[in-house]
Amino acid sequence: MNLKAPYAGLRDNLLLTKTGEVWAYYRVRSESISTANYDAKEESKKRMRYFLESIKGYQDFHFEMYDHDLDLRNKFKEISKDFDDEAFNVAEYYSKETIDVLEQELQMITHNSFVMGVKIRELADDAVTLKEILKSTLSDTAERIVSNFGFDVNLDDKILDKYKTFERDLADSFLGIGGERLTENELAYIIRKPFISNATHDVQEESSRRAITDIYNAVIDPTRLSVLEVENDNEKFYTTTVVVDDFPLDMEYTHLFEKAQICLFRLNAM
Repeated sequence: MNLKAPYAGLRDNLLLTKTGEVWAYYRVRSESISTANYDAKEESKKRMRYFLESIKGYQDFHFEMYDHDLDLRNKFKEISKDFDDEAFNVAEYYSKETIDVLEQELQMITHNSFVMGVKIRELADDAVTLKEILKSTLSDTAERIVSNFGFDVNLDDKILDKYKTFERDLADSFLGIGGERLTENELAYIIRKPFISNATHDVQEESSRRAITDIYNAVIDPTRLSVLEVENDNEKFYTTTVVVDDFPLDMEYTHLFEKAQICLFRLNAM
């Protein structure tokens, strides 16, 4: 199968695609609500409903809940700076042993993260697509060369400023539900996540990938029934997709993400 990667680049919490779309991504922090606390659940849904009403001018959304790695090894590296010099070796030994035991028992230590992406559509009557940006900066011949070799072209800062204006309005709206902008590394990790398994890996290393060939360095084999076999440089794993598209018109008492959190696997909704 010859699949084309839609990813073109990212800056801060903005994702750019090859078709000129720009998506803004935010994290919504989870709430600890008892399953028996009906009033609290309904209040949380009400806040989300008001929030969605405030951004109803946008039409395309990406909801994702995934196991966010706590990245203990890199966090312990930061903590190790405070170890006493006289007992540094002992402290370092026991910190590594602690991580090894946790990973042996629990694999990757994670917590659920809820991420939401919003597609920024028409910026203005003179909105400029990625292709138009390329044409305004390169000749047709040079554009073909750049495209064929997969080189990146820096986007004009003035164009990105237009997107940033809309993004700031979105960020203000997200404050109402406790949302915050993803960092550039966090967004890069989310883009990379479908091509790596839930096995232990270095989050900082995976988050540092930016080149298209580096993010998508995986072979996808669709020949097995109901699953995709994904093989990257370090591992081989399997993934599947279950499509749920038959929802009632009245979603008043439906708690989709409450049910989703019970599932022991990554979930993605578009």
